[in-house]
Formats: sequence, C-alpha cells, structure tokens
Amino acid sequence: MMLDTANENHQKLYQYLKEGKAEFLPYFGKNEFAAWWEVENSGFKEYEFEKAEELKESFKIKTVFKKNVKNTSKSKRGSNF
Repeated sequence: MMLDTANENHQKLYQYLKEGKAEFLPYFGKNEFAAWWEVENSGFKEYEFEKAEELKESFKIKTVFKKNVKNTSKSKRGSNF
C-alpha cells in the first residue's frame, strides 16, 4: 500500500500498522472471529517506490498476483492441453 506520509491520516495508519495498534477490535463479522496480529511476527515490510510516468493510453490488468508463467502457445505445444 502506498501511503503519503505528509497526510496525517496516512501517517497514523502507517504507525498503527507498524506497531500493531488498532482503535477498535478488528473482527470478521462475528465476535468469536476477532482478528489480531503480533508485532514481532507481523510480516510488516517497507518498500521504496518511484513515481511512475503518466500513461498516455489505457491498459488492462490481468492480475495483481505474481505468477511464474511459461510460454504455452498452441504452436509450440502441439495440443490444447
């Protein structure tokens, strides 16, 4: 998630995520399914980003998940499987 740390709300969210804090007990629809995390093992990671160039044409996103995809064109495989 990219946060603008100059924004007060973004800065607060960043600190809460990093320190494992919450203003309200997060839950998944029922009180017996409370969500919590341990700060030591939270997996919280920081990444550096550079601003991307503005795109001049539209595009479609197929997935947001990293996948290892092999080239499986029909001409190379010889079958539809």
